Amino acid sequence: MTGDNTDTSSVNHWHIPEFMLPAGITLFFMALSYYLQQHTGTELAQSEEIWIKKIRMSMEYYPFSARYFTDYSMFALRTLLGLQNKTCFFIVQGSLFLALGVAFHTMLRALGFSIKSATLGLILMLASYPILCAFTLPVHTYDDFWQYLAMVLVFLLILRDRPVWASVVFAIGALAREPILLFYPILLYAAFTNCNMGRRDRVIMALIPIAIYGLYALFTFQQPEEVRFHNFDKNFLNPEWAKNSVFSFIISFGFVWVTAYVALIALGKRLMEDATKSWVALGAAIMVPLITVITFTMTLARETRIFFPPFVFLIPLTLWVFHEYREQLIWYYRKYYGLLGLATAIAVTWFGIKAARVLFPSFDFRGLVEFTQVYLGIHIALALLFLIPLAIALTRQMFELQHSSRTS
Repeated sequence: MTGDNTDTSSVNHWHIPEFMLPAGITLFFMALSYYLQQHTGTELAQSEEIWIKKIRMSMEYYPFSARYFTDYSMFALRTLLGLQNKTCFFIVQGSLFLALGVAFHTMLRALGFSIKSATLGLILMLASYPILCAFTLPVHTYDDFWQYLAMVLVFLLILRDRPVWASVVFAIGALAREPILLFYPILLYAAFTNCNMGRRDRVIMALIPIAIYGLYALFTFQQPEEVRFHNFDKNFLNPEWAKNSVFSFIISFGFVWVTAYVALIALGKRLMEDATKSWVALGAAIMVPLITVITFTMTLARETRIFFPPFVFLIPLTLWVFHEYREQLIWYYRKYYGLLGLATAIAVTWFGIKAARVLFPSFDFRGLVEFTQVYLGIHIALALLFLIPLAIALTRQMFELQHSSRTS
């Protein structure tokens, strides 16, 4: 299992700068996200008076009050350009959205993926529910994109052997949204296994986030509310809340949960033997359970975005498993390509949507109830359309190997 960087692309054939492709795809998904939000009474359409109240809440209510990046970016835009608050917010979040798309595509390329594979990974990220359906919902999504972008830049810098700069970006990300600190052990592991550093550089790199955020926390830290430690009871308060919480977990990555953990089970040992890729496998194995437990116990799990930070691990794993089992999947779809294959795909998608509506009849925290059920149904179908062909193809392969060993 290797990267596929030897692949050529029409992007290079026409001498178009490589960043133009991810930038264009990202802008498309940004427009689609805005369109979806417009059909749910998006907060971007609310009055300036309501926006002033939102900003006041952000600046007065901890922990939002200790996160200055969005508020002061908006303040600068208001002061310099005289724009309304909601326009300033859209500019800030839209810029982060675009930067995240280009940076994530670049990170995937640094991991060894071809342009085509990296583009597929970018689409998986942008089409995920926390990105597609929640990025214009202040105040709670104010700071998420700062964290997403910081995480991607951190691992990109490590892959390019810039560990000290990665540590600085990580510290800045912590100032924007402190939960990124949970990823500190993976930062160190990735840097120590990928970068050419002496003992002194390792110590400096490890201390930078502690020094910067530690000093910052001395002036900004406040005791969290007691209710924050009892959210597990609220997340499972009754069957309706429990369904919302479980639904939120499932839809945060959809079928990527399946593909990523098939990759971890099937390829984990090989991934851990490759320094460039081992931090991805380790991050998925450690951080996903940790983030999930914290989300269910200390936050409102119905806020799907809180499950999302491990995307930097799960999406590369998905691309690797696609690459690993590409021949088996191609064999299946070539064999059953045509009306039978199309009928199977339609039937499986119909089943997925029906299953989503039966299992989770309502999830109205973000609106778009019908869209969300169809969205989950499609992800159920995608998971089945991955697992069933893979199982059939691997079973066939196993019988052929047994038959060949007997005849020989």
